[in-house]
Amino acid sequence: MADTSTPRPSRKAKRLDMTPRTTPVWAKKPKILTPLSAGPTLRRLSATPRGFSLSRVYAESRTRPSASLAASEHETTVEKERERVPPSREQLRQCQVLTQGKWCLHSVSPLYNLQAMVDRVRSYSRSLTAHIKVGIERWNGVATAREAEETGAEDGGRQTVMRASISLLKELKSFVNDHPAISLAVYGRTSTGKEIVLCQCILCGCGATGEDEIGKFVMLPLLLCNGTSVATSHLVDWLQMTFDCRVSRLEIPSRHLFYLIANWTRYASDKGKGVDFCFSPSRHVVDKGLRQIVLSVRQDTAKALLASIHSNMRSELTDDEAERFRMAVSAHFYRVFRIRVEALNLTGVTSPIARVSSDGNLTILSGDHAVEILEFLTGIIWKLGDRR
Repeated sequence: MADTSTPRPSRKAKRLDMTPRTTPVWAKKPKILTPLSAGPTLRRLSATPRGFSLSRVYAESRTRPSASLAASEHETTVEKERERVPPSREQLRQCQVLTQGKWCLHSVSPLYNLQAMVDRVRSYSRSLTAHIKVGIERWNGVATAREAEETGAEDGGRQTVMRASISLLKELKSFVNDHPAISLAVYGRTSTGKEIVLCQCILCGCGATGEDEIGKFVMLPLLLCNGTSVATSHLVDWLQMTFDCRVSRLEIPSRHLFYLIANWTRYASDKGKGVDFCFSPSRHVVDKGLRQIVLSVRQDTAKALLASIHSNMRSELTDDEAERFRMAVSAHFYRVFRIRVEALNLTGVTSPIARVSSDGNLTILSGDHAVEILEFLTGIIWKLGDRR
């Protein structure tokens, strides 16, 4: 009987038949997603908060402008927000107030509900007057006895608080969208009946355009105080209690003093007064009688040194350029005086437009550049992170 079974394939043929039965990945056609394939996405969206609407999102996506158009609109808005306030006579008059005397610098955290004081200046002035009167009366007995011992007067030059005033300095700002500065003054009367200013404080934020403001909080991070310590302390207490903020004394490190003097040098003329650097030596040198070292540089020399680092005198220096300016000044002092200022502590700088110390004492010498001075001091508070 003949064998009708199929012949068994050879091993070689079996190997040839072991080709993949499935289509390779690269040969597959792309799968077209249908609305039914969006089931998992819709199930995930079911956990979104109440009020979420897919139809509303779709409608907004259809009416949303393109990315390039949105970017151009954003740039236009930023340019409008950063538009500088043009100089005016009123601004110069308000800046001249800052050139009278020495100011103590403080940093201020965001103030809550400050707009209420702007709308009701008179009622807040009465509140400030009552607060300071109570505080001064508590301290007046001790202060009167101490002054009587020093001056020999019977009443010791007793000073009584008459009133407090709050006013807006609408032109004392750098940009159009900056919040106007606020002036707080406390007036008193001596025993002879003469009216004097016991304390004057200016709350400002030049350059703080309010991008970090949330709700009713207002950013005015810089406080300048001038007056008696007792009246100033009570005024600061009233600010902290009324606007739920924190006021602290501003201390400027050495590297930020170099940053300030480098930027302020750009505004002075070549024929103006020179630039002074005040250094304090180490403790063992102070014990021998040397308390400070003041090194002066001519204004044209300082500007030439700055021009070798920063070409455009109209723009602000970066932190890198300020550090290079510090190194150049150190090398210049070592070459001329053989003094290594790296081993000294910079405690104060003086330029033709302003004088500032590391413990926060400011003297403005030029009212024409007062806004720029306050703007750089506001930037220092931003760098130190003291606006919280």
